[in-house]
Amino acid sequence: MTFLECKASRLCGNAGTRCTPKTSLRHYEVKKTARPNVTAEVVRETRENLNLSRGVFARQLGVSPRTLEKWEQGAAKPNDPAATLILLVRKYPDTLGRLSKLFAPAR
Repeated sequence: MTFLECKASRLCGNAGTRCTPKTSLRHYEVKKTARPNVTAEVVRETRENLNLSRGVFARQLGVSPRTLEKWEQGAAKPNDPAATLILLVRKYPDTLGRLSKLFAPAR
């Protein structure tokens, strides 16, 4: 129930309705967190620990094999969302399987 729907419900006599405002930056302070630091070694070790080829790991991360190769060689660094995903996969290897189910083609 949206905040406005909740208010309207109260106006219509549903006094028992509990209204909680939507969480927004006006009411909530977002603490700045450290940027994920993913080195070339972390990327390579993560892929090797999963026993995946570059091509398969790249496809599961949603990047090209060439991009993954550059990350592993230290020629480029993953952006923050990609680095976060790599750290998630490193800590929770089932993340890749969950993502593939989420984005599986419709049958």
